[in-house]
Amino acid sequence: GDDVSGIPCPVLVNSNSITYNDYKEIIGQISNLYQKAQLVHADLSEYNIFKCPKGRIILFDFGSSVNIKQPNSRQFLTRDIANINTFFKRRGVKVLGVESAVHKITGENK
Repeated sequence: GDDVSGIPCPVLVNSNSITYNDYKEIIGQISNLYQKAQLVHADLSEYNIFKCPKGRIILFDFGSSVNIKQPNSRQFLTRDIANINTFFKRRGVKVLGVESAVHKITGENK
């Protein structure tokens, strides 16, 4: 997790500015992962997301990721979102409901 400046990017949990834009970016990346790569991270938390000085968000540590066809993938996706929501709520950031986020990410209509 290096930015071009050579300064290592802190993990999200150690970042001192956490914003709604960070949240939106993470949801967007989870969505791209799901829709384009057909993957669910399955172990996502504030400990495996880098937030670089210029605000760039990078998800990492994909050792547990699963294909969306895997029977438990939706359960893992729901847990990933719940983890992220808990972190952002603690930091005072407004979040989507877990089910709404799942629908948005999977592209399903409610």
